[in-house]
Amino acid sequence: MYRLSCLLLALSMLLAGCDSSGSNPDDEPDEPQLVETQLLPLTIGNEWTYSTSDEETETLVLEKDTTINGTKYTLGTETDSRFDFEDPEIYRYDDTGLRKVFRDGDLQFYFLYPDDDEGTLTDSSYVISKSQSVVWRGRLEEENMTVETPAGTFENVLKYRVTQEDADTGELTALREFWFEPDVGIVKRHFETDFGGSTDFLKSYELQ
Repeated sequence: MYRLSCLLLALSMLLAGCDSSGSNPDDEPDEPQLVETQLLPLTIGNEWTYSTSDEETETLVLEKDTTINGTKYTLGTETDSRFDFEDPEIYRYDDTGLRKVFRDGDLQFYFLYPDDDEGTLTDSSYVISKSQSVVWRGRLEEENMTVETPAGTFENVLKYRVTQEDADTGELTALREFWFEPDVGIVKRHFETDFGGSTDFLKSYELQ
């Protein structure tokens, strides 16, 4: 269900006409930002397996570095025990947060760091992307949460909420929620669309 939701949400964003940013292919690739504490550790070989609401499993493995439009990213693949294909998962850190993009570099999700200087970003929403028809917003909704999963109990969890809204009416059309344990990764995730919803919990993980 999680993978199906990714495909449906990706299609909605592409139909909405989200802009992509290009660069001169002759330029040196733009290096990702180095950060001490990572929401999602981007070391090649890291692996996370999730148990889904319908008792299946989904596994994300980081495989290699890649360059898109002159910018370096970390490329992973997610597999599902129900389907015989793989979804690309492409991430990068910049100086303000963690970016997740599509194959062509278009922004899919963006998770801003907590703001230590002015208080946290809790309850302050930010625009991830927008078009004439939809607006994607993110928000760091809660910090220092405790989340119990089959992989253990995590006590320093950050919860992010990502919404898709109708640009004219502001009506909520899709919801995604992510629970990050810093330096471990996503320990819980949830989605809701008109087609249904699902909640996944971290079942096991291996960090290099």
